[in-house]
Amino acid sequence: MDYREERDSVISEWWKFVDEFTIHQAALLIVGVEPNSETGTYCKDWKPHEQPDGYSIILTAICSALIRGDISGRNIQKTVYNPEFECEYDVEGSTDIDKSTVERDSVADWLSSKGHRVGFFFPEKPDDTGLPDYLNPNHPRYSDKLAAAVMVWQAMDDETLRGKKGLVPAMISWLESRYKEFRLVHKQSGRGKGGVITHSIGDRNDGAIKVVAQVANWNVDGGAMPTPEAGNLPTPQG
Repeated sequence: MDYREERDSVISEWWKFVDEFTIHQAALLIVGVEPNSETGTYCKDWKPHEQPDGYSIILTAICSALIRGDISGRNIQKTVYNPEFECEYDVEGSTDIDKSTVERDSVADWLSSKGHRVGFFFPEKPDDTGLPDYLNPNHPRYSDKLAAAVMVWQAMDDETLRGKKGLVPAMISWLESRYKEFRLVHKQSGRGKGGVITHSIGDRNDGAIKVVAQVANWNVDGGAMPTPEAGNLPTPQG
């Protein structure tokens, strides 16, 4: 059987409504195979060379990332039946790929941290057409921080956003409300003293937000900002 058959590679549009996947489903979607196809249903029991290209590798990577906390979700260990004691027990350090689950946004963040931004978890947006390259998420040289700096700079044309906060605080506030849009999130989990988790993948990265605000800040000398004339305002994009 050839898993590259056309019907296997056509991903159902209904998956866009799912926010939590089994590890098996996530791995298949990443490598471009419809989980409900014949291949998707049975390939986990095939020999490695018979499985879809990359499936076994991605499967192992997701399991490891879930256990480490680099991907958010629920890790459920495999159970094995012991006939001697007539009971089941969990296999320490294992992962049941059909019962364990991973969250959509977290998988996308994890893939992005590895430099992979194509496929199911990165759908093209209808409004991408006409965007400048530096604001187009599908451009190969797209930078989250660059796009965020440009957009927050343009957003500050609105005096009501600045208010009496001051420029940088206003930018930080704007970015904090849109940090997921620009993926200003932690790409790796962090631990403090005693191994306590300080942040997980996908959590808001306040350090990155401050850096973006500093880059976009044109009022580096401080002081009151002159009110721009309407005719000189740049035209916001996006």
